[in-house]
Amino acid sequence: MPWADLGAALLTLPLSITVACRVLAVPIHDLLRRLWRTFLASLVMFLLVRRLLAYLGAASPDSSGILVLLLGIALYALLLAPFWLASGRGQGAENRLLKLLRQGKQ
Repeated sequence: MPWADLGAALLTLPLSITVACRVLAVPIHDLLRRLWRTFLASLVMFLLVRRLLAYLGAASPDSSGILVLLLGIALYALLLAPFWLASGRGQGAENRLLKLLRQGKQ
């Protein structure tokens, strides 16, 4: 049933985004301009993890739990960084994280 859950989520996502934008009075293009990096990094991470699981012969993520979790975290971070750089290093969570890391080194 996980594919049914994914399908249902993908079908309702556009409606949910539209409603959220109307309620918050935020234009959809502003929201998508800020979230494209996370959407794209998540999609590529999902595809790469699924491919690796298929290559390793794992039937489901549950059979390789911690490996999949760690791989997903690493892939997401590695994918998000170049997307952030490509978008001009805009203000967002990435800047806040860098500031926190710099403060921690001092």
